[in-house]
Amino acid sequence: MNKAHRFFVLEKFNKAKRFYDKVLDDEDLEDEHEECLFGRGKTHFQLEELELAKADFMSLTEKDGCSFQSLAQSHLEKIDAVQNPPEPELIILEDAKPAAVEAPEEAPEVEELIELPPEIPPEQLVTTIPFRDKWLDKNASKALFTIYAKNQAAGNINVYFASDKITVDVVVDEEKTYRRECLLDAEIDPAQSTWTLTRYKVVVELTKKNPVAWYQFEKTTEHTKKQAAKNDPWSNRSKKFDDLIETLEKEETKEDDTTDDSNPMGGLMNMMKKLYDEGDDDMKKMIGKSMLDARSGKKSGLDAENKI
Repeated sequence: MNKAHRFFVLEKFNKAKRFYDKVLDDEDLEDEHEECLFGRGKTHFQLEELELAKADFMSLTEKDGCSFQSLAQSHLEKIDAVQNPPEPELIILEDAKPAAVEAPEEAPEVEELIELPPEIPPEQLVTTIPFRDKWLDKNASKALFTIYAKNQAAGNINVYFASDKITVDVVVDEEKTYRRECLLDAEIDPAQSTWTLTRYKVVVELTKKNPVAWYQFEKTTEHTKKQAAKNDPWSNRSKKFDDLIETLEKEETKEDDTTDDSNPMGGLMNMMKKLYDEGDDDMKKMIGKSMLDARSGKKSGLDAENKI
């Protein structure tokens, strides 16, 4: 039932309903049926399934000694108010002269105040990408953007919202700033969007202008390509491996005349040894795993990558 409660809090009501149904169908969990029935009734109410919600709440009010009777009765009154709204009371005043109706003044147009990010000189901007980030389509009305910047002071973070763009500034030292700009694929409501800071990350919550699912967060730019490569460590390892292979193949061509034909594996072993000696820790782990898998007759991830 904890899963059902968790999905209800996350506003994923259809999933919450499925888990409530499972608990109610399980006779071994009969002690939890009253609480589960109340949770399912609230879920029906959120899904605007008022008759189903009413049935769940009424079954609780009819049970003797049920601890959810008063809460269920309160929800029944809410449902009744939705289904049977009171009619407005009409008051007629005798001999009352109708007041002159003045045309309402048109409200002056107010431009939306959007704080623009300040200009930062190029020499004060961090040119590399020091932090990993990702986005999540939370629900129909919200999306989340997270930058994993640890141990940051609130004064080092600034977030600027526009209808089609967000900008996050992180001061990485006294003179350098990392700026992450996202050209959004869909529009947001800047006034209703917020951000929070934890010990490990900056979380930006975006309120969508139109309540629909997002399948893409931002328009494709050169930065998004670099960030995708940073988030995929295997792409960096593959590039390092390819660069080392290219260098060693050139050296192997020069040494062909001195290769011992009686030992055809010698050149390969020399090349692997150079790869191991000149590679970083990640490369050494990859080569070690490749050699271990080769001895056991398995295909390593490194071999599979080189065949692609």
